[in-house]
Amino acid sequence: MSHQQGITPAGKTQDEHIESVETASRRELQHANESTQDTALDLMRDAGHSTILTPENNAKVLRKIDLRLLPILLGIYFLQQVDKSTLSYASVFGLVEKAHLHGQEYSWLGAVVYLVQLIAQPFVAYILVKVPLGKFLACTTFFWGIALTCMTPANTFAKLLVCRIFLGLFEAGIPPAFIAITQMWYRRREQPVRLGSWYAMNGVVNMFGSLITYGLGHIGSSVFESYQIIFLFFGLITIVFSAVVFIFMPDSPMKSKFLHEEDKVLAIERLRMNQQGIETHEWKWQQVKETCLDIKSFFWFALMFSISIPSGGISTFGPLIIEAFGFNQFDTILFNIPFGAVQLIATMGGAWMATKLQMKGPVIALLCLPAIAGCVMLLQIPHDNHHNGALLAGYYIISVYPGITPLIYSWSAGNTGGETKMKLVNGVLLVGQCAGNVLGSNLYTTTEAPLYRRGLLSNLAMFCVLILLCVLNMGYLFLLNKKHEKTRVSMGKSAKIIDHSMQAVGAVPIDKTEVPQPMLSEDNAFKDLTDWENEDFVYVKCDGKRPCTRCKRARKQCVFFEIPKDPAVLRLENVEAEVQRLREQLSNVNELLLRQSTQQQQQIAVTSPASAHVMSDPGTMPTFLATDGLGGYHHHHHHHWRGFPTPGMEAARPTRSRRSGFDIREEPILDFISRGMMTADQAMSCFRTFFQGCDRYIPVFDPDIDTFNSVRARSSILLNAICTIGSRVEIRSGSQIPDLLHAELKRSINVVIQNKNLNCLESVQALLIVACYSAERSLILSFAARMALDLGLDEAFEELIQRLTMKETEGIHDMSGVVVDDEERALMRKSRTWFGLLVLDHIFHVDGGKPPGIRVTGNAHRCRILLRHRTSTVLDLRLFSQVELNIIRARVNDTLDAKETLQRSDITEFVHEAKVDLDLWFDDWLRIIENSPTATQERPFLLAALRVQKCWAELILHCKALRSMGVGNVAEMSPIEQTILLTAKSSARKHLRLISLEPDFYLAKLKYAMDFVWAKCAFCFLLLLKLSRLLPERKEEHTELLDHGNRLLDELTRTNGESATTAAAAATTTTTGIGNNNNIYMQILRLSIEKYSRVLQEREVNDVPIGETGVGGGNVGGDTNQPGTNAMTPFWELFDAQADLQSFVPEQFVREWDFPGLDLFYFPTAWQDFFGDFSLAV
Repeated sequence: MSHQQGITPAGKTQDEHIESVETASRRELQHANESTQDTALDLMRDAGHSTILTPENNAKVLRKIDLRLLPILLGIYFLQQVDKSTLSYASVFGLVEKAHLHGQEYSWLGAVVYLVQLIAQPFVAYILVKVPLGKFLACTTFFWGIALTCMTPANTFAKLLVCRIFLGLFEAGIPPAFIAITQMWYRRREQPVRLGSWYAMNGVVNMFGSLITYGLGHIGSSVFESYQIIFLFFGLITIVFSAVVFIFMPDSPMKSKFLHEEDKVLAIERLRMNQQGIETHEWKWQQVKETCLDIKSFFWFALMFSISIPSGGISTFGPLIIEAFGFNQFDTILFNIPFGAVQLIATMGGAWMATKLQMKGPVIALLCLPAIAGCVMLLQIPHDNHHNGALLAGYYIISVYPGITPLIYSWSAGNTGGETKMKLVNGVLLVGQCAGNVLGSNLYTTTEAPLYRRGLLSNLAMFCVLILLCVLNMGYLFLLNKKHEKTRVSMGKSAKIIDHSMQAVGAVPIDKTEVPQPMLSEDNAFKDLTDWENEDFVYVKCDGKRPCTRCKRARKQCVFFEIPKDPAVLRLENVEAEVQRLREQLSNVNELLLRQSTQQQQQIAVTSPASAHVMSDPGTMPTFLATDGLGGYHHHHHHHWRGFPTPGMEAARPTRSRRSGFDIREEPILDFISRGMMTADQAMSCFRTFFQGCDRYIPVFDPDIDTFNSVRARSSILLNAICTIGSRVEIRSGSQIPDLLHAELKRSINVVIQNKNLNCLESVQALLIVACYSAERSLILSFAARMALDLGLDEAFEELIQRLTMKETEGIHDMSGVVVDDEERALMRKSRTWFGLLVLDHIFHVDGGKPPGIRVTGNAHRCRILLRHRTSTVLDLRLFSQVELNIIRARVNDTLDAKETLQRSDITEFVHEAKVDLDLWFDDWLRIIENSPTATQERPFLLAALRVQKCWAELILHCKALRSMGVGNVAEMSPIEQTILLTAKSSARKHLRLISLEPDFYLAKLKYAMDFVWAKCAFCFLLLLKLSRLLPERKEEHTELLDHGNRLLDELTRTNGESATTAAAAATTTTTGIGNNNNIYMQILRLSIEKYSRVLQEREVNDVPIGETGVGGGNVGGDTNQPGTNAMTPFWELFDAQADLQSFVPEQFVREWDFPGLDLFYFPTAWQDFFGDFSLAV
């Protein structure tokens, strides 16, 4: 057993030892003020939970991020590069001659941009920590666009130099900001491709920029020179694009508007394993000191400086080098296009290779080799017209070097932690880049044309130096990883940890014993620790394979994957082994108690008549012992059930004695067959009836397990509940069986609720059935929720998800051939029952006014994972779709019913967002059901129910929105409120059409439905009737509404198995059975439809046209024959409103069902109530 299972002095000493080895700086960081930590922590705290990152939700969020960020970043970098390249383009079109540039002046125009950027880097690093990145990019883009535009009238070296200085100043923050954004939004595995994508714009600039310049050069103007047109065009484009950046570029994941709150949590969770943080806005001088002392900082500078020398020279003099081959100005521009194409391929190819290999150093060294070959070709091949092809080939081969720069950026970004340090290291890279560009552009001079020997020799040397620096940097990172391993060991952590930021989402590293490697025990991801301070930081080196290619090639043990088991895993295995041993011991003890207790009970029954005070009926004890398997004590340990228990073993369990002298009387529960209340054939018939339709509304059963014999053997209370509801559906005229069964079932429910020994999964299922078909639904459902929590049903889902994840990790993606053990099947049954409880709780809360019970804090979509389980049933499609829908509806209800007053604009926006959520839910489940192989014959019924549920949800959404707005009079509604009301009316009409035009797919199963399903059908039609009077319609629409109402009434009457006369008589009869209110709803519908039909006929007889009338038109209480009454008179004014006050309003609607809309809309005459017009006897 683990030492953590007990608290001992030795354990305390060990803790003190671990504390003592921490450095002083580490202790200070742990006790620092929370304000210095990452703002991502604040969002996580506000959300109240983290989330589980899966391949599906990671791909969804990553796609959203890419679609928003990459177009903006690519656009900015394209404009930056093309703006800097305008100098080289302008040189081909006469800038050097027109501006009278001599000697090194042209070189300095190219170099001054990088020189200014070099000087500005310390200030840029500080600003990037303090200001929002999105606004920073927008402002810098705007100002450098102005600087480029101002180069248009500049015609001297001095004027051009000033413009280039400001251009470099405002462009100085772009590369470090881009790196910071990449670190802020992307995992380390994703960074190389993203960094490479925006840096690949260099190639795009050389391709499309050359084409655009080619076109601009052909513009003939008497006002502007060709080079001036180039400056003006690209400058104005940059200014316009800055507005796009300001509007659409987010500052951080926490402040982004394009991500929902759940997506923000996912975006943060994606970055947790980077161990780099996101954003703090806190400048830390300790990290400044560490940056200066870190040898990696000098390596990053040297690497960037070495590649920037060739970059600065070739980017400035590239077109002039081609021109020196003997081409004219237009051919020079066109021959620069392949140079850009090779750049693009090399940049993206290098990023892909680095991601694939998860190593950047070797890829950088590999890209240096073609560049070395190209330099040698340009130095050795004669520069004459006979060798132009070979010279162009050498020039194009050199162009692979741009793929190196983004890899250096990504390499440094993935190996640096702490926000201040990351910004400083980005500044160091920019300093090296600027210094190299300044030097590189001055190594090429126009006086050395056409050979440019000094520049090419320097480039050749730098490419060789780059290879050497890569080798040295990889060796230093290896030493740093070893140092962090020792630090983790001294703090009691595992020496070897997995760099999850370099793994694909959902990939779980496995050691040799097939045990998944654990996540970090202490999360330092958002504490703004540097890579030195964070002992969990892993410097990127291994390629992530098992074993990694590097270690396999070196024939040594992989230090990242082939490692010992984590102590937490070992402790868990020990606990499981101990639990298994205790179970075996318990089984042996039960067998011993079985023999002893049976003998003792027989002796007590013969020799001790005084024991009668223990049980209310001593004569029933032998029966109880013999039939306990039909509903006795065995429920108490059902959560350890791995098969069906034998009645004899469970019946022999002795009763626990209590010191207090008080105890709950443990009364046995017998099924109706054993009690003689029905025969076995009758019970089986009711059982089959229940599973022909009632289980659709309580989809918590497994047809492979919940057979008649199985249910009877496991739980008498569950069998009794099923038979009671089945008999209700099979009701015959004059039959009293349902009433008798219901009375006995209520008594059994009381026994189950008060006796903890009867708590089990089947008891919860029985309570769910009774709650659906009983008037005491809210109370019984609360008891079911309490029992489910005591049994741990809420934990079964998480455990089952972990099992499924483990199987997928082991490569088992097809569950169809997997054998499911009893324990996993039990977890599935518990999960299904828990979700059924959740659905009913939300429905009774939203539609029935029940106080809120269960609150869902995780992602509702996770329940879909269970559809892949081997034991998933067709009704799981209905259940899990209901789970997601009712979570949305509960959120809508809680928001719109909030005590604080909401602004109408906020309500309107919320309604729009909720409508989008409902549409997404419907589209997802429509696709899932249509593509489900298990749906088969149930598919039409499932799709019909899905459409009806969506209409109901939209109707309630808009009705609640109107109530939240405080609307009391239709005549005083604003246009927005009228739109919401019309949308509610449209949803109600669509609901009516769906259930009346396709009765075989919805109403045909309504006889199995619960009361509130009948109530919903009646309510939707009555509300539509109400809205039709408040918002009068054309005659055709009134006739159509009447036709649909009659069809609905006919279908409900046929479904209920009664004639109209019988139904009307039954509506006035009070019974004690469960759910006899459906006839009441039919009576309400019948009276309302008859009154509605009569009014339509009277208007046709009086020749009063029914047109599209305005709200509030006509005379209140007027007569159609009186002056002033016309076609604009609303319907409600033709009724005797005083007589309507005596109308019948069913108790079900008023007290138990708090339907929104019931008391929302008033007639312009405020003394009329909601059902006043519809429920009078006729």
